[in-house]
Order: sequence, then structure tokens, then C-alpha cells
Amino acid sequence: MNDNELTYSIEPKTTTRAHSEVWKNPQGEFFRMNGPARIIRFSDMNIREVWYQIPGMRHRVNGPAIIEYDEKGVIIYEKWYTNGINYNPNGPSFIIYRSNSSSRLKNLHGLDVILGITQKAVSIEKWTDKKGRLHREDGPAVIIYEPDETIKYQVSFLNGEKV
Repeated sequence: MNDNELTYSIEPKTTTRAHSEVWKNPQGEFFRMNGPARIIRFSDMNIREVWYQIPGMRHRVNGPAIIEYDEKGVIIYEKWYTNGINYNPNGPSFIIYRSNSSSRLKNLHGLDVILGITQKAVSIEKWTDKKGRLHREDGPAVIIYEPDETIKYQVSFLNGEKV
């Protein structure tokens, strides 16, 4: 299936967002082959969240499947999914960032353009296995960082069990 066979629509405004742009397959499931299946925007039309999905599940190869931005366009968190499971084969599956930036992701005439330089520091990272359980063999599975990027807290897990 290619993107030409998908339905594109705009969901109505709610109290927390201006609208959502969504792509769905003929069965009505969120799906898009060459981009996010759902883009949620703030009332000023800047991006709030993007979701990558295949039919029935969150999924993205080589990148996070869910990305949330603050009002300035700086990434708040990234969450990786592989076939619906919170898992990243190449690193942490969930990262929360602490923003050190004044940059902004701005929508200009339908194009999302980054204005300024974004510097972000990791605040929390979580590592999981192929089943979505907390797991990491070469270090802690959960790490919480101080603002100066030193480790505040860390805990190790193997196959979902604290060690």
C-alpha cells in the first residue's frame, strides 16, 4: 500500500489542540508509509506531537514513533516502538529531555521550519527489551540525570526484573 491509497483528514479542534492531521488506510486504521500517520498541532499551528504507525500499532524503523514538542518546538520526549512494542534495538526506548534552548519549530506556509539552535539534555532514559520490559545488559535500564547531566539515579533491570 502506498500513501496515495490512504485517506487524509483533519480532526476538529479541542481544548488542548488546534487540530490533528491524520492518515488512515481503507480499514480506518492510522497508517502512513512515508511519514507520520498523525500530526497534532498547537492552536498556533506549530507541531505538538507526531505519531508513526502501521495498521493497528505504533511503529517506526530508525527513529522514534512518538515525538512530543513544547510550545517553542523543542522536543520534550521521544518514544520508540517496533511493531507496537516500546523497544529500540539501538538505544533507549524512551527519552525525556530537559530543554536548554530558545529555538522554535515554526509552521511557515505549510512547512515546518526550525528557527534557532536546539540544545537538549537528557533528563530520563529508559531501556527495554523486545517484549517492552525494562532491560539492559551493559548498564542501567533507567537513568535520571541532574540538570548538569550527572547521574541522579540509576537502576538495573534484566528481562523486567530489578537486579
